[in-house]
Amino acid sequence: MNVRRICMILCNVAESYYKEYKDKFHYNYEIIDWDEVTSHLPSIDMEKVINELAKSCEELC
Repeated sequence: MNVRRICMILCNVAESYYKEYKDKFHYNYEIIDWDEVTSHLPSIDMEKVINELAKSCEELC
């Protein structure tokens, strides 16, 4: 299951519903594309993160 895809589908459906029935809503909103917003950030080396967490756990135990 691709969580990002499901979230994007839900957001698109919600946005379409809002546009069709906007007279029922009285607030401002903005749907952002998280991938686009965070594209300038460096990628995370998950293996390194897991190794660091394992080291921390070993030190505490």
